[in-house]
Amino acid sequence: MIFKTKPLKTILYTSSTPLEDMKIENVYNRNKNKSLIKPVLFCRYIGYKGDEQSYYQRLQDIDYHLINSTVNYVKITEGLDRTFNNDEVHKYKQIIDSYMKLESITPFNPLCLISFDLGLVIADDILEWTKKLEFRKILTLFRKNNPHTNSTVIRNFGIKILIWMDIYIKKLFTEKVSSAPKLIYYGSIKEHEYYFLILLSKLGCDILYINPKDDIRFSRSILEYSTLTINRCFTNSIIPFPQQKENNVTSQKVTKPIHNNQETTNNIHISSQNTLHQNTATNSKIEKSYEELAKLSTSIVMIKVYNKNKKVIGGGSGVAIKNNGYIITNFHVVRKGFYFGVLFENDETEYLATNIIKYHTDFDLALLKVERNCTFVPLNDKALVRGQKIITIGSPLGLFNTISEGIVSGFRSFDDNKMIQITAPMSAGSSGGALIDLYGNLVGITTAGYNEGQNLNLAVPAEYIKFFANQYLSSR
Repeated sequence: MIFKTKPLKTILYTSSTPLEDMKIENVYNRNKNKSLIKPVLFCRYIGYKGDEQSYYQRLQDIDYHLINSTVNYVKITEGLDRTFNNDEVHKYKQIIDSYMKLESITPFNPLCLISFDLGLVIADDILEWTKKLEFRKILTLFRKNNPHTNSTVIRNFGIKILIWMDIYIKKLFTEKVSSAPKLIYYGSIKEHEYYFLILLSKLGCDILYINPKDDIRFSRSILEYSTLTINRCFTNSIIPFPQQKENNVTSQKVTKPIHNNQETTNNIHISSQNTLHQNTATNSKIEKSYEELAKLSTSIVMIKVYNKNKKVIGGGSGVAIKNNGYIITNFHVVRKGFYFGVLFENDETEYLATNIIKYHTDFDLALLKVERNCTFVPLNDKALVRGQKIITIGSPLGLFNTISEGIVSGFRSFDDNKMIQITAPMSAGSSGGALIDLYGNLVGITTAGYNEGQNLNLAVPAEYIKFFANQYLSSR
């Protein structure tokens, strides 16, 4: 049997008005040989023209237009999804291992990819074939730009690309496609994410990368896959993408909450119970005494991390966020574990968690589940202020549920991730513990400290907890 399917041919389109051209519904043109040809818009739109108010109004108008158009549309405002669960990772580990074995055969014949399973299948045969070829090209480009990278890093990069393909391609290429899908990426971007945008553009997706602060600084060899429109005005910081008014949005192209597409601005779905829980937490204006706050220790756990030989290799703290045994902690606490022992205050039983429900490497958060009913600490994701009093509860050096007091001393950013700096002391074992305001709400997860300084400690903010674990949060 002769394989006759030809891949998509894309031509990088240079636009003098990318914001307006993003609204145009471009089609895939089939020539007489039934191959697909597509001029693709992939533009980095940096800075802005005119005043900031009119600039953000234009972004809102484009967003509204695309939401209500007939094309498939995804908006990314906080980075690509990184909340991978164990099943996803295991599935794509197997795929990438098989792929790398196949690719190691020399000389490599691309036709061997025809029957190779890369996960989600695009209904259009031409785009499905293009996807396989471009996946290989992306890995080749990554290796070329990182010549000293080992096979493990390449393997992990491949897994990440495969999972993103599964998440976003099913949203952008749902059926036989005639019109090109659209993607807007707003704000700072990581290099691996940019590689993935290259892959999407090679499938014919029109992409607009918008950053009012500054351009990305990656190697020229990958920046050449997009065009650049740079304006005269720049912002000092990237403010949130403008939200749509609820009565303006008549339809949504992406309905499943995926990490940081348009749902992060106005469509993070919270149940009525969770909404009540959040409002009750943030509307409480009565400060509690330290004695009352200490009672929250029944919701804070000690975690023992075991290897496959049943030996303890580490430990930390965790916080119950739902009354049926969901525990949030730091990913670095449980990262190397085979299974986990969870201890509650005034309970001699050690409850076992055999796997990590989900985790997020950038936020350093992970979720465990044990079979036990428990009380939980309600979440307050409203902004903290410098100087605000807080307490921490955790198990530093194995001292179960130690309570410490301090203040919020600052707010820091590390690799584009926000962190809360606090003065409450921390030691090994504190990681994964609770940062609590004086109203008894969870406002962060204690995560790290500076070895060379005193009372220089950090916590993951509640806004990341809400995003990461929203579906698992309990009401009061």
